[in-house]
Amino acid sequence: MDLEGLRHRFGGPNVSFRRGPGELTAVDVEHEFGSVSVAFNGAHVLDYKTSRGDSVLWLSPHSNFVPGKPIRGGIPICWPWFGPHSTDPGLPAHGFARLSQWTLSRIGSPENEEGIEGVFELSSSDQFKSHWPHPFHLTYAVSILDGSLDISLVARNLGEQPVTLSGALHTYLGVNRIDQVEIRGLEGCDYLDQLEQLARKRQIGVVVFDREVDRIYLEGPERVQVTGTSAGIPMELLSRGSRSTVVWNPWIDKARRMPDFGDEDYLQMVCVETANAGPDQRRLRPKATHELGVRIRPVMD
Repeated sequence: MDLEGLRHRFGGPNVSFRRGPGELTAVDVEHEFGSVSVAFNGAHVLDYKTSRGDSVLWLSPHSNFVPGKPIRGGIPICWPWFGPHSTDPGLPAHGFARLSQWTLSRIGSPENEEGIEGVFELSSSDQFKSHWPHPFHLTYAVSILDGSLDISLVARNLGEQPVTLSGALHTYLGVNRIDQVEIRGLEGCDYLDQLEQLARKRQIGVVVFDREVDRIYLEGPERVQVTGTSAGIPMELLSRGSRSTVVWNPWIDKARRMPDFGDEDYLQMVCVETANAGPDQRRLRPKATHELGVRIRPVMD
């Protein structure tokens, strides 16, 4: 659907459509509770601002804003696998959901809460069969609620056979300086260190950063808190449908090797991802669904 068609069907005083970076189609939704921008490419959340106007997410200015390419920053959707494909390294890392054009199906009030939400959908088709031969339907709801942003990815197995899924809501939080950031709530959790061939280790104390970090925390809590954010206040992430939390910062050397990442950008971001990663894969029976969700909210005194 072109911009004029989107405006005719969904537009309103708080909803606008535009060509975003790289001419990607995007929708901007404003509300007294905050604002959010979402690109149709990957149903990718580009920006979220609180009701005070504080920007919560980090988005790389060096990103590939090209249809069919991943966007660096914001909140990418990793699905139906996390990281490299387990058997075919030629398939795209983190799956195809973040590379695909999604369809906007609704903008309106969320159920049981005040606010506004946009609902995007993606279904199995011939273009996905070489990557994922299993029939599926995804529903992705992006909701601005009182004091929070809520993200919900619901996967339905439309096939006659069970399927095994992994994935993540790959949240990039903006921070003032990564070496001043602390993540609380993961103390005492075991994690798989992806920089050391998935060696299993235990987190001692809060998570801090003085080097590259790439970890899958196992059986983690539903709630983690990040201090030192660019929003000026701690941010809390409340996960559901997840027993794993991915924490990532590329640090100096890897940042310099990444073409869609500035040399100094590692200072301004940290990924805290609500995930089904590592052993936290989900097996969906025929016609069954699984919801992976996160609520991101400022911690107010």
